[in-house]
Amino acid sequence: MQSNDLKRYYADKRVLITGADGFIGSRLTRELVEIGARVFGAVHTAGSPRLAGVKLETSVGDLSDFEVASSAFRASKPQIVFNTASTVNTTRDFNVLEEILQNTYGIARNVLSAAAAGGVERFIQFGSIDEYGFAGVPFKEDMHEQPFSPYSLGKTMGTHTALTFGRMTNMRVSVVRPAATYGPAKDGLLISNIIKSGLEKEDFDMNLGEQKRDLVYVDDLVVGVLSAGANEKAAGEIFNLGSNRAYVVRDVANMVNESMGNPITVNFGAKEYRIPDFMEFYMDSSKAEKVLGWKPAVGLEEGIKKTVHWFAENR
Repeated sequence: MQSNDLKRYYADKRVLITGADGFIGSRLTRELVEIGARVFGAVHTAGSPRLAGVKLETSVGDLSDFEVASSAFRASKPQIVFNTASTVNTTRDFNVLEEILQNTYGIARNVLSAAAAGGVERFIQFGSIDEYGFAGVPFKEDMHEQPFSPYSLGKTMGTHTALTFGRMTNMRVSVVRPAATYGPAKDGLLISNIIKSGLEKEDFDMNLGEQKRDLVYVDDLVVGVLSAGANEKAAGEIFNLGSNRAYVVRDVANMVNESMGNPITVNFGAKEYRIPDFMEFYMDSSKAEKVLGWKPAVGLEEGIKKTVHWFAENR
């Protein structure tokens, strides 16, 4: 959808964003506030720097507690919900299974239950590319998921719970599955890790970088998510939101270093691959273009430059 169409759709709509203090949630929050929605944020802790300067009402607490989730809905009375809240722990260890499931699937279950009870009109659940796991590339929305970690299992459970709520109620539910999302203020991703090393003039050790990955700039992702929320044809559907490209990790690492003037040496092969470390992990996002009219506008080189600039200005 075009930006003017999104502005018209969301203007004065009551919107609840769970995880509004997260990387994606905060960017989504800022965009909705800017286009005139009446935004309410559910955050885990107060005072997040990611929401600095944003005027919105918030509720604070752990959404894996059903009463906390219900309280957020009573306070906000939303028409539309974007459930971005989730753990970001992708540890591949069954010793953390219960904890991670509680903070992925458990949050989704509570938020969906509160939304259904509150008569929410539209609900957008955030899934993940990780749900596809061992399925063959390029990943398509009609594939059978093959989770490979507690995180990806929790996300898959959240996806099917959300779609089931949509079938059982009048709530129009959609699921978005982002590719690996990068951009300003994102920690823990290869791009940001190399940028930080470059700014500190410290060489960077990594694996051989032969893998192929799908990367999407956060502002492009936000437009795709808003398009899913505003499109009547999106109800009951899953949408991959990625670049429609497979980037070689080694090339990405070199591009980041080059964008800073090659201040460091990237030592390829200094570390081993993770187990499992998929050599090919990317999506087909053509459904989003066909149904939602969405495709990424920010190329990887431009997105990396924007990200480098932000980290340099916010060291």
